[in-house]
Amino acid sequence: LIKLDLSNNQIKRLNMLFKSNNRIEILNLSNCSIREIDSDTLKNMKSLKVLNLSKNSLSNLTPDLFTNQLNLIYLNLSSNN
Repeated sequence: LIKLDLSNNQIKRLNMLFKSNNRIEILNLSNCSIREIDSDTLKNMKSLKVLNLSKNSLSNLTPDLFTNQLNLIYLNLSSNN
């Protein structure tokens, strides 16, 4: 699995949902009503290149959330709190 589109769902909180999938390169989580992302959520997603978190309810992100995302080239956080 390289691309995963979960947009327009009611997820609210991201925790270890992606713990075992380290091959995802494109992840769309836009418009999901996400309010919180646990600091370890993206830890194993080292292949992630594109992450769309736009149109959620995010207001605060932990400083180490993107520490392991060395391949991340596009991050969309628009239209959040």
